[in-house]
Amino acid sequence: MAASRVLALPIALMVLSLVLAATPALGDDPPGFLYATLLNGVKLPPDTGELWLESIQAVNLPPVESVAVDDYDPRDGGKLWAVLSKTDGPEIARLDFYADPIEAPRWLVSSFDVTNPATGQADPGKPLKLESGDYSLQFYLTTGRFHTLKFSVSTLAKDNNVYYFLDGPWDKWGYLFYANADPSEMLIWKMWLRNKSTEPSKDAKVTVTLTRDADGKVLCGSREGMSYSLTQNWVRYQFDLVYPSEAMFPAADLLSKDGPYTLAVTINGEAYGTWKVEVSDGKLRYKGRAIRGEADPLTFVDGGKDAWWYEKES
Repeated sequence: MAASRVLALPIALMVLSLVLAATPALGDDPPGFLYATLLNGVKLPPDTGELWLESIQAVNLPPVESVAVDDYDPRDGGKLWAVLSKTDGPEIARLDFYADPIEAPRWLVSSFDVTNPATGQADPGKPLKLESGDYSLQFYLTTGRFHTLKFSVSTLAKDNNVYYFLDGPWDKWGYLFYANADPSEMLIWKMWLRNKSTEPSKDAKVTVTLTRDADGKVLCGSREGMSYSLTQNWVRYQFDLVYPSEAMFPAADLLSKDGPYTLAVTINGEAYGTWKVEVSDGKLRYKGRAIRGEADPLTFVDGGKDAWWYEKES
């Protein structure tokens, strides 16, 4: 009996070591942002054109090398900043962020100080007013640049008023979601919509359908007769996907058959865009910039464990 226990111990240790070796340690993934929080957090009020960033969640930031604090703070703590510039142009401002640890491996980026790169002086109260043009936000840690967000600003005028609009990934990206990556949960489509006009809001009827390419069968779609009041700001909308009978459509019913699928969105009866979805080996497959470990870390689209991101194809 004793001999069998002695023999079992090294075997158990060997199994444990194999499990630990196969489990990625916290911090194995490169630093970045949960992409939904980045798109939600970058704002440009249409009446002012002043850039603002708030409530963005960073992931996999290195530990703060300080015995006094455990957060990122430009005064005393970890250093996390971004450089705002016109595309292929001079730097406009440096943004030094404050970030607090939340549930690992996430950090909440809550506010920032602004520095004028021409003078090196901090201008904490100065708004970052942007004119029409192409811009980039380059995010840095002391280890180097880790993310890039490119966007544009355009304007519309009416009655001596100028309205400012963010253009960029908000228009292109959306994601399929089911809670906790549990296939028994409802399949949901999330995307950003806005009303790009001089009117504060406009009503729009939005329809989402998911079709199997192999036979053209519509598997599910958004609830019928739903309309939304779109504002001039980008807002993330959630579309619960249901059977044509309006019953809940679980993700498992999509995952049960491998192959390509097409998700299509119409607004007021006109085509808005299509997104290509692939199921393989009973799982949703990531594509392009959303493929962890293959996509460029500087532009990686990180959806966490239960969001599958896709870029608009038309």
